[in-house]
Amino acid sequence: DILRKDWFGKDEGTIERYDGQRSTSYGLADGFNGQFGFSNNPASSAPDGTEWFITAGGGAFRYDGKGFTSMTDKNAAYVIHCEPDGTVWLGSNWSGLTKFDGRKITPLPRADQELAPQSCRSICRDRRGVLWFGSAAAAVYRYDGRTWTSLNSRDGLPNGADGGVQGIAEAIDGSVWFGTVAAGLVRYRYNT
Repeated sequence: DILRKDWFGKDEGTIERYDGQRSTSYGLADGFNGQFGFSNNPASSAPDGTEWFITAGGGAFRYDGKGFTSMTDKNAAYVIHCEPDGTVWLGSNWSGLTKFDGRKITPLPRADQELAPQSCRSICRDRRGVLWFGSAAAAVYRYDGRTWTSLNSRDGLPNGADGGVQGIAEAIDGSVWFGTVAAGLVRYRYNT
């Protein structure tokens, strides 16, 4: 995290925080429910020092340094991404994208919902400030702060990428890599 503490998810559904000298375990008694394990992209640090965690079947949890707060229903989040401005994006397998603005979690406006992924498996911001969202379908969605666009097999994503895009990362050269379940890695390069 941004306070230089290490976090570890454990098989028994607890989470461990190591500060360099000692380890502290958190579980149900502390307001944290990791009993079904952790999701694909389970943690993200917000600029205000809070930590966000996603658990499989437990939802999203926020840690403020004192305790955990459950932020969503049980299956409402699969992936999380904290932005430099404090916005927290939550992607779900069933209900698309929501975002936390510092006060509350809200769904995207209706116009954006029709263009954004309905099932989100991965989120990444590249150095240009573009947000990338991998979907359970074989598609990637791109949001530049104003406009949503999608990439699919017509744009070079492989057909049959069953299970969708599980991971997204930017390379040193600025290209964006998509990790698919069935078709391996795919690289996207901006047309400059």
